[in-house]
Amino acid sequence: MPEMYCCRREMRCTRNGVALVFENNGQPWYVKHADEYRCRTCDRSVIAGVAPEPIADLSRDGLETCSTHVEKLKDGRLTDLIGRPQPVVIIPIT
Repeated sequence: MPEMYCCRREMRCTRNGVALVFENNGQPWYVKHADEYRCRTCDRSVIAGVAPEPIADLSRDGLETCSTHVEKLKDGRLTDLIGRPQPVVIIPIT
Protein backbone atom coordinates (compact mmCIF):
# COMPACT_ATOMS: atom_id res chain seq x y z
CA MET A 1 0.00 0.00 0.00
CA PRO A 2 1.18 3.56 -0.63
CA GLU A 3 2.51 5.47 2.35
CA MET A 4 2.42 9.26 2.66
CA TYR A 5 5.92 10.62 3.10
CA CYS A 6 4.87 13.60 5.18
CA CYS A 7 2.64 11.65 7.57
CA ARG A 8 4.33 8.23 7.67
CA ARG A 9 0.94 6.54 7.84
CA GLU A 10 -0.45 3.80 5.69
CA MET A 11 -3.09 5.09 3.33
CA ARG A 12 -6.51 3.50 2.97
CA CYS A 13 -8.12 2.65 -0.33
CA THR A 14 -11.16 4.92 -0.47
CA ARG A 15 -12.38 4.17 -3.99
CA ASN A 16 -11.89 1.38 -6.51
CA GLY A 17 -12.57 1.84 -10.20
CA VAL A 18 -11.50 5.45 -10.71
CA ALA A 19 -11.47 6.03 -14.48
CA LEU A 20 -8.25 7.51 -15.85
CA VAL A 21 -8.94 9.08 -19.25
CA PHE A 22 -5.78 9.69 -21.26
CA GLU A 23 -6.41 12.40 -23.88
CA ASN A 24 -4.38 13.95 -26.68
CA ASN A 25 -5.64 17.36 -27.90
CA GLY A 26 -9.03 16.70 -26.31
CA GLN A 27 -9.46 13.33 -28.02
CA PRO A 28 -9.55 10.24 -25.77
CA TRP A 29 -6.81 7.71 -26.48
CA TYR A 30 -7.60 5.14 -23.81
CA VAL A 31 -9.29 4.66 -20.43
CA LYS A 32 -7.92 2.60 -17.54
CA HIS A 33 -9.20 1.83 -14.07
CA ALA A 34 -7.23 2.64 -10.92
CA ASP A 35 -7.73 2.99 -7.16
CA GLU A 36 -7.76 6.10 -4.98
CA TYR A 37 -5.89 6.06 -1.67
CA ARG A 38 -6.36 8.76 0.97
CA CYS A 39 -4.25 9.73 3.99
CA ARG A 40 -6.21 9.68 7.25
CA THR A 41 -4.02 12.41 8.75
CA CYS A 42 -3.76 15.12 6.09
CA ASP A 43 -6.55 14.00 3.69
CA ARG A 44 -4.30 13.98 0.62
CA SER A 45 -5.08 11.41 -2.04
CA VAL A 46 -3.10 9.52 -4.67
CA ILE A 47 -4.10 7.32 -7.58
CA ALA A 48 -2.38 3.92 -7.62
CA GLY A 49 -2.96 0.37 -8.79
CA VAL A 50 -3.53 1.23 -12.44
CA ALA A 51 -4.93 -1.67 -14.45
CA PRO A 52 -2.54 -3.18 -17.02
CA GLU A 53 -5.16 -3.31 -19.80
CA PRO A 54 -7.40 -0.40 -20.89
CA ILE A 55 -11.19 -0.67 -20.66
CA ALA A 56 -11.54 1.49 -23.79
CA ASP A 57 -8.80 2.02 -26.38
CA LEU A 58 -8.84 4.21 -29.49
CA SER A 59 -6.67 1.84 -31.55
CA ARG A 60 -8.62 -1.27 -30.48
CA ASP A 61 -12.21 -0.01 -30.23
CA GLY A 62 -12.26 2.93 -32.66
CA LEU A 63 -12.99 6.61 -32.10
CA GLU A 64 -16.78 6.34 -31.82
CA THR A 65 -16.79 3.62 -29.15
CA CYS A 66 -13.99 5.20 -27.11
CA SER A 67 -15.55 8.70 -27.28
CA THR A 68 -18.99 7.35 -26.31
CA HIS A 69 -17.53 5.59 -23.27
CA VAL A 70 -15.72 8.77 -22.16
CA GLU A 71 -18.86 10.90 -22.64
CA LYS A 72 -20.84 8.52 -20.42
CA LEU A 73 -18.10 8.72 -17.76
CA LYS A 74 -18.03 12.53 -17.83
CA ASP A 75 -21.85 12.77 -17.69
CA GLY A 76 -22.03 10.45 -14.68
CA ARG A 77 -24.02 7.79 -16.55
CA LEU A 78 -21.57 4.99 -15.65
CA THR A 79 -21.83 3.92 -12.03
CA ASP A 80 -20.18 1.47 -9.67
CA LEU A 81 -21.91 -1.55 -8.15
CA ILE A 82 -23.79 0.48 -5.54
CA GLY A 83 -24.95 3.21 -7.95
CA ARG A 84 -22.40 5.98 -7.31
CA PRO A 85 -21.15 7.81 -10.42
CA GLN A 86 -17.70 6.59 -11.39
CA PRO A 87 -15.05 9.23 -10.65
CA VAL A 88 -13.02 10.45 -13.65
CA VAL A 89 -9.49 11.86 -13.84
CA ILE A 90 -8.44 13.42 -17.18
CA ILE A 91 -4.74 13.01 -17.99
CA PRO A 92 -3.48 15.05 -20.97
CA ILE A 93 -0.85 13.37 -23.16
CA THR A 94 1.56 15.77 -24.84
